[in-house]
This record gives sequence, C-alpha cells and structure tokens, in this order.
Amino acid sequence: MIVFFLDVDGVLNNFDAVRAASAKGTCIGALDDKCVERFARLARSYTHTIVLSSSWRHSPRSVAILQERLGKFGLRVDSKTDTLGPMRGDEIKRWLDVCGLQDPQFVIFDDDSDMLPEQLPFFVQTSMKTGLTDEHVSQAIEILQIFVDSIGD
Repeated sequence: MIVFFLDVDGVLNNFDAVRAASAKGTCIGALDDKCVERFARLARSYTHTIVLSSSWRHSPRSVAILQERLGKFGLRVDSKTDTLGPMRGDEIKRWLDVCGLQDPQFVIFDDDSDMLPEQLPFFVQTSMKTGLTDEHVSQAIEILQIFVDSIGD
C-alpha cells in the first residue's frame, strides 16, 4: 500500500484558486479543480492511504471541504499527522513510526521543503504558484517505481 502525505496549500490549490475564492468572499476551501483531478488520477492508480499533513487538518470545516472534493473522485483522507513542531518531516516520521508499517512506501506532496534528509528521495516539492502539475505527478510515479523495482529484487 502506498501512503500519500498530502499538503493542500500549494499542492491542491495555487495563487489563482485562492484569488478566485477570495473574490467570492472566502478563502476557506480554495482548491484548484485541475490540481485535485491530477492528484485523484494518480491516487486511484494505486492501493493507497491518504494522510493529511497540511495545516488544513486543524480546521474541521476545511477537512470537510477537502473530503467532499476528494469524494467526487472516490477518494478520502484516511488519517492525519500530529502537530509536533516546526518541521513537517518530523510529523511525517512520527506518523510512520506510530503506524509501524514495515518498509513503508510513500510519497510526500508539499510546497515547503522542511523534510528530513531520509525523506527527500520520496518528496515532490510543488509551489503555490502552480500547485500540482503533470510534471509533479510524473515525479511521483518515478518515486513509486523505486518501490516496485525494490519488490522485484
């Protein structure tokens, strides 16, 4: 099973989506349909768990909006990381440690780069300018291929 650690801002949205939502009077739940669809296409290709590592995890309203949008693609957030400190990588490490997965297979999607050194090979850095692009999805597929190749060894 693949674990997708998912940030939202800068991954499933971008500046344009936030501006559009703001023009409608809210920024809560600002998502870019194309970014969400790209992520959904990737996730549906694998047996997976989606772990919300975004600050959105602190807002029940934001989580509900995310669940509704992902639900349109048959996806859902299955878990979320705990807040431990300033580094997202520490939160991801703790989630992996607590879950006790043997040889976890994972990809981290985030626009910030505060990952631990051992997580960098599994990290896809997006940007708030674009959100998740086709190139990022291709990068994630390359990361996932590492796991497939290691199973064959």
